[in-house]
Amino acid sequence: MIHPTPATTLPEIITILAGETRWYFVHEVARHSFILEKDATLYCVVLAHISDERAWDLSLSLEGAGSRAYIFGAVIMEEGARLDAQCSVQHSAPDTESHVSLRSALFADAVLTCRGIIGSKKGARGGKGAFHHKSIILGESAQVKTIPSLEICSDEMSAHHSATIDLLSPEQLWYAQSRGISLSDVHRLYYSGFLAHDAQGIPHPEIAENMRSYFSLQ
Repeated sequence: MIHPTPATTLPEIITILAGETRWYFVHEVARHSFILEKDATLYCVVLAHISDERAWDLSLSLEGAGSRAYIFGAVIMEEGARLDAQCSVQHSAPDTESHVSLRSALFADAVLTCRGIIGSKKGARGGKGAFHHKSIILGESAQVKTIPSLEICSDEMSAHHSATIDLLSPEQLWYAQSRGISLSDVHRLYYSGFLAHDAQGIPHPEIAENMRSYFSLQ
C-alpha cells in the first residue's frame, strides 16, 4: 500500500528531469515549487485535514516543451480552520499542459481563500491550462473565496478556470435523517464522496484507492 508522504519532508524546490514521469502523494499542505524540463510529467495528489491556521503555496513552472503537470487536491477544514492557498502555473515553452483540480469541504466557521493563477510567456504556443475549485459548505458560518487569474501572453495558449460552491440542502438532510442516519454520518458520507470524486481521474489505481480510503476514515 502507498501511504501519503508528509508535505514537510519534501524539498521546497523539486526539478522533474527531461522525459521523466514522477508521482507525489502528499499529506498536509506546505510550500513547494516544481520545475519541469522537456517532456517531463508530474502527478501530484495532496490530501489535508485542517483544524488550525495554515498556508499552502504550490508553484509549477513548465519550462520544457511538452511538459505536463496534473494536480489533485482535497481538503477538509474543521471549526476554527483558516487556509490561505495559492496555486500558480507558468507555461514557458510550447505544447505544455497543466490541470489543477482542488476540492474542499468546510465545517462550522472555517475560512478558505484560494488563488489560482495560470500564466504563459510568449513562446508557450499550443499550451493548455485549467484550474478548477469546487467546495461544499457544511457549516453556517463557513466562508470560501476563490480568486482565479489568467495572465496569458501567448495568442496560441488555451486556458480556463471555474469555481463552484455547493450546500447540503435541508431536503437532503431530512431524507437521510428520516432513514436513521445521524447528522455526523450524513456529513461524512456527503463530503467523503465529494472529496474523493477526482480519484476516478487519477491514473494510478493504488493512489486513487488510498485517496478514497483517506476520506472515508476521517
